[in-house]
Amino acid sequence: MASFHKLKKEHQDIEIEIAELEAVLEAEELNFPNLIHSFNRLRQLWNKHEAKENKLFEKLKGDGVDLPFEHLFFDHRELRG
Repeated sequence: MASFHKLKKEHQDIEIEIAELEAVLEAEELNFPNLIHSFNRLRQLWNKHEAKENKLFEKLKGDGVDLPFEHLFFDHRELRG
């Protein structure tokens, strides 16, 4: 199972990719190859990370940890769209 430190690092990596995607979108002239690359990289990081977090949430929930899991799962679904 993923450690909290690894998940936090993945959050940072995702934030970097989002910033890069925003920079591509805000450029005066849209660079489609960079847009595609940034979007695909973000999608790849996001999907792997989300799967790890969901496994962690399920494990913690199964172990009786008292967290707002339904809220966490809802937030993930909302972010995913």
